[in-house]
Amino acid sequence: MHDGDQLRVGRSRPAELVFEDRSLSRLHVEFRNVDGNIWVRDLDSTNGVHVGERRVFEELMLPGKHFRIGAVRVSLNAPSQERPQLVSVDEWRQAVLRERIRSIPSGQSFTVALVHCLGANAHVQGALTVMEEVAGPLERMCVYSAKSALLLLPNEDAASANARLTSALRQHEGLRVGLAVFPSDASTVDELIGAARRSLRGSTAEAPVARMSSGANEPEAIVASSSMVALYAMVKRIAPSRLSVLVRGETGAGKELIARAIHDQSGARSQGPLKSVNCGALSDSILQSVLFGHVKGAFTGAETDRAGLFESATGGTLFLDEVGELSQGAQAALLRVLETGRVVRVGDTREIAVDVRIVSATHRDLHACAEEGSFRSDLLYRLDGVSLELPPLRERRDEILPLSAHFMTLAGRELTITDAARALLLGHSWPGNVRELRNVIERACVVAEGETLLPEDLPGALKKRPAATAATGPVDTGEAFKDQIASFEQTLLLQALKEAGGNQTQAAKRLQMPLRTLVYKMKKYGIRKNFDSE
Repeated sequence: MHDGDQLRVGRSRPAELVFEDRSLSRLHVEFRNVDGNIWVRDLDSTNGVHVGERRVFEELMLPGKHFRIGAVRVSLNAPSQERPQLVSVDEWRQAVLRERIRSIPSGQSFTVALVHCLGANAHVQGALTVMEEVAGPLERMCVYSAKSALLLLPNEDAASANARLTSALRQHEGLRVGLAVFPSDASTVDELIGAARRSLRGSTAEAPVARMSSGANEPEAIVASSSMVALYAMVKRIAPSRLSVLVRGETGAGKELIARAIHDQSGARSQGPLKSVNCGALSDSILQSVLFGHVKGAFTGAETDRAGLFESATGGTLFLDEVGELSQGAQAALLRVLETGRVVRVGDTREIAVDVRIVSATHRDLHACAEEGSFRSDLLYRLDGVSLELPPLRERRDEILPLSAHFMTLAGRELTITDAARALLLGHSWPGNVRELRNVIERACVVAEGETLLPEDLPGALKKRPAATAATGPVDTGEAFKDQIASFEQTLLLQALKEAGGNQTQAAKRLQMPLRTLVYKMKKYGIRKNFDSE
């Protein structure tokens, strides 16, 4: 394929390359040569395009990487002569995870950089040129989109990374870079990429490399629905107190924003630090080192003394995300700190006084877990001073369009959403909540060719209605939209209760919602507690 060529593959014409395979859609996938790079794009096929088990919608094909379109395997065998072979996004993410695990015991920093090419006709080759000069080994580089690339700089803080990249960019106008530093800006791979993306917005021609402060890196909360207005009113009332807060809600709903709102409105404590950790992302031994710190020689790799998050958050707030994933040992250690107000670093015997306000979050029903014995009830009482229930995005549909506009701004584009695309956004159930919406909008900002967001710029998953909805016939029932949603929600609740034989705990698990949310909705819709499955 020559530069600019396109090739559509499918089961029949008008596909240019036809395979008589029933696993393929009529028009299944498009291959496009952009500046010497081969991109694969799913044309809303039924069986999708996959790399391993991961479905992709638009991605750069790297030499030797296998794609599966339906049941047909495809690979790019012609190696590029113009640039070295780069790793895929998944492989780059694994490299960041390895660096993260290596850095935690030593307390060292590393930097993630998002390099972006400006201009309507710019492509990622400009970013790759810079990366080849400053990145070092190839496993530290990957193509992120048609105009951007990601870079891993081990053992570098923001100042060092800024100096090196600024020097490299003097020879390459039209490039901008956003930086994110582990662990001060973010801790997980997704958070680091997001922080680098937000930092990119602060870059200019005079200062092409930018890193925003940790506070500025936090995404803005959008409050448009009545349930969220009530929730933030409660946050305002409880924030100045010393009470521990437990935020419950589905994964991706935005629990970390609630934690920041509590911290920002906590009076004198808001002047202190806000530290956070995902309790489900770290092994038990590493988590205890992160929370409580360690002394030199406590374990292999502990080359210096290091303060834990409890010490570094003293005078401020500590956010424990996914606290329901803590092991029994970590639960016991956390309970001791909460009861005594003192920590003992791993490998040490000295106690260190700490003053920290705890905000924790979970997608689990911790009260049910306590009844089952998987979560300590005495720890739960310490964490659950005040409970806040964060509704999923499907119950906050008034916020879908404002959030979409906000994520476009973060991505550096202002697209006009067509009525058809707006209907798809509003009609989707959003099982991944705000995080899924953000990914969808960021993808649309990359693939949209003009200044308008069209249905074809959205993933195929948004265009397929749930089976339960399809079985009920057309959506236009004459009811108000909110009444249609309520009716559909009641149907799901009754179906789950019936399949669970009336067992509310099992029904909640089937619906992947907290038990308390199920009980609340049963009361809301007048569903009897002694539900008869017959």
